Amino acid sequence: MELEESIQDFVDSDSMVTIGATVVTGFEKVAMEEIKEKIEHIDMTYIRGKIFIQMLPKAISGLHKLLSVDNLFLVIKYVPHYVYPDEKEIMLKSLAKFPVGLPWDEVTKFWRLNLEHCKKPNKNKQSSKRVPNKHDMENNSEVRFRVTSSRAGKSQCVTSPDADLHFGGALQDVTNWTVDLSHYNMEIFFSMGFDAIMISMSLTYRSLHHRHISHFGKTTLKSTIAHNMLRLCNIQTGDFVVDPMCGSGVIPIEGYAQWKNAFYLAADNAHPAIVRSSSNVKFLNKECTKTKFPIDVLHWDATRMPWRTATVDVCVTDLPFGKRLGSQADNRKLYPSFLHEMARVSRLRTARACLLTHDKRSIITALAKVSSLWKIKQSHTINIGGLRAGVYLLQRTITLAKDVVL
Repeated sequence: MELEESIQDFVDSDSMVTIGATVVTGFEKVAMEEIKEKIEHIDMTYIRGKIFIQMLPKAISGLHKLLSVDNLFLVIKYVPHYVYPDEKEIMLKSLAKFPVGLPWDEVTKFWRLNLEHCKKPNKNKQSSKRVPNKHDMENNSEVRFRVTSSRAGKSQCVTSPDADLHFGGALQDVTNWTVDLSHYNMEIFFSMGFDAIMISMSLTYRSLHHRHISHFGKTTLKSTIAHNMLRLCNIQTGDFVVDPMCGSGVIPIEGYAQWKNAFYLAADNAHPAIVRSSSNVKFLNKECTKTKFPIDVLHWDATRMPWRTATVDVCVTDLPFGKRLGSQADNRKLYPSFLHEMARVSRLRTARACLLTHDKRSIITALAKVSSLWKIKQSHTINIGGLRAGVYLLQRTITLAKDVVL
């Protein structure tokens, strides 16, 4: 279905609504699989980095339980095929007209409904976004809003600050809400696309990937990326899942958060990584009263694992990029040795591996050397920290590792 057909304007809190979800570019289809499993929806489509869901408002509680997406927003107004005026003064006048006639009272009602389902932030973390307090949760809480504008391309004759000022000022005139740029409890987005305009409201006060982790390293993986990598592996009950280069332990932690009937092991050769991973597991087991995270953390060399042959079902790991840690010269030696050793400890035919790296040349070269041990089932290009990284889903063959010499 075309995007224009999938996005409908917000009418009231009882009608069908369009919810947008941001996702790491390249993982849109993977995230849609989770949404299909967990959210009662009518229709769904996606564009680069965003998924749009048509659903009833009663399903909103499930949105905040999604593990594959970063941020959520309610679409209030979508104007496709918009032609931007060439003159700035005309565009500024147009900005002031956009808030007029929109159902802001119903938007406020939906905002209060959403507040009931927002997750509480980890108290050990800092966030640039305003987090609701008890006063915000009350039905009579006052709206304190800010407008955040963005634009794509150069077809617009106004800047984002221009849009903030003129659209935001007109919105205040229409609603009588209080403007509060620092301690806002509602954020309205005004997005100027290449040929479309979207007005939306944030449903998350911080990205949903801010979860579980309290101790971070230089290259700590986003929880949403970890979840999508694990999802690619189709984890089954009883699977033994290993992250042999665990960093901060994000992957096994996210694995247990979703698939509790599998077994998880985190390991690394760097002592600081072991400390971080252990600290994250201990923190979760201390803070979580309903769920414990039975994850073991070991210190090992991923190219010489102290592990029995053919016992691992799934390997998911974030390989060194050779940017902040290591180098590409190191990767050219590490990657083939690791893949060979991982093949030794993995079950023949059934084992899966999902690997993330920005050093595509080194991983492709390494996979060519062990092509009789691992077959590439899928590959995805994702955006991670502004870098175009590769995600490779591998399937173990029936060839014994001892029969392959590097």
